[in-house]
Amino acid sequence: MAKNGNSMKKGPKINENIFKFFEIMSKNQSSTWSDKYGNYEVFIFKGGAEKKIKEFKNANFLVADFLCDMSFFQCYFDREELEFPEILVSIGSFDVHNLAKQQGSLLNSHLVTIPLPLANDSFGTNRCNLLGNPSFQCIYPNITIIDTYLLSQFKPKENLNGIGEFVGLYFSIIDYCITRNLLFPVDILLFISNNLEVLVRLYYEDYEQFLRRLSVLLVFKCLVMRTSESHQIGCGLDHLFAGHIEEVLKIPHGKAVYIGCILAFVLNPAFKKFGFSLVRLIQIGLKLNWINTKEIIPFLDYRTIVKAVETRSNRITVLNGVRKENCELAFERIYDILKRKEPGYGKHRFEL
Repeated sequence: MAKNGNSMKKGPKINENIFKFFEIMSKNQSSTWSDKYGNYEVFIFKGGAEKKIKEFKNANFLVADFLCDMSFFQCYFDREELEFPEILVSIGSFDVHNLAKQQGSLLNSHLVTIPLPLANDSFGTNRCNLLGNPSFQCIYPNITIIDTYLLSQFKPKENLNGIGEFVGLYFSIIDYCITRNLLFPVDILLFISNNLEVLVRLYYEDYEQFLRRLSVLLVFKCLVMRTSESHQIGCGLDHLFAGHIEEVLKIPHGKAVYIGCILAFVLNPAFKKFGFSLVRLIQIGLKLNWINTKEIIPFLDYRTIVKAVETRSNRITVLNGVRKENCELAFERIYDILKRKEPGYGKHRFEL
């Protein structure tokens, strides 16, 4: 007999071995994840990408246009394309990985991704997008190569956008579990909140280690979605907010997701149960000189929720049940915080 109402509930289907994979990648240059989709090899170097890339024969290279000024990649721009390549190597960010996954699906090619900068998680997922329409399933990459030296050539703010993508996983998981009546995976949620603090510390103390850890954490997020067999577990209300915010402000996806996390925080008590506080999220964004109050205040309105839901009208999310009067009261709490003197990093945590 069930002792309480939760005893029959289950959590989302996530392979706990992702923690072991994270630990291996945190200390080593490579590891391989194996599942029904095949093997996924991840390599992380400091300056070793060029040697690794030369190993790929019978390959086509898709290189983002914004990398044309980096001498390392110039030889790949004018390279003659093969009609039926065995391997596709995509180097850059969302657009190039998006295209490579679609081509790889059509050509049945192996896919190698090299994320530059750490702007999002597109390098490790099987999701594709056409003309802003809802994403669809393509192929997973077979190999991801991360080079912290190459990542360090970008402005720090460009790599900071990866933090938004990682932190958004916390809010997406809670959204996913609430709407499907699942138990919260507490170990993963605490892992996310604890690692945000680690990332902030490393950003100031050891930038190369910051890049390494953020890279592995983004792979961790990709594996959460991969093992749960649902991309929506990593693409919840934070991403719905981001879709609307990106359209209005024309800012990077990861930054918009982080702002979406701040907006999401006050909409359900569950969001503050596992290590995050609203003030702390705001503190970190301001301290990193990554977000500012002017990018948040215009969205403290019920119309933001309406617009966010419209970006993916068929998405199951807690936003569907938010009432206007409750939303406006909740957003007032954010506005009150932002009106105060900007909270400084390093002060005690505030729990709201």
